[in-house]
Amino acid sequence: MGGLLTFRDIVNTILGFTSLFVRVITVGMLVVFSWGMIRFIYGTNDKGSMKKNKEFMLWSLLALFVMASLWGIIGIMCDSFLATNCVR
Repeated sequence: MGGLLTFRDIVNTILGFTSLFVRVITVGMLVVFSWGMIRFIYGTNDKGSMKKNKEFMLWSLLALFVMASLWGIIGIMCDSFLATNCVR
């Protein structure tokens, strides 16, 4: 159909980019969480540092949960719209 974009094509493109973006951010948050865990393990001698690192790990774990939820929501949307270029 030439150069006309259908609604499905637009949704496929948006969901494809969003899915890839969420995956990259999730990997980044996993690295941040791992870094916080390493800091927590090696900073156990100092109480102030330990509390700060524990809080850092908690927030990064929460961010990982949010990203995993977004990934699931995007997966449902990809299945609902029969998207073809979603990253799974």
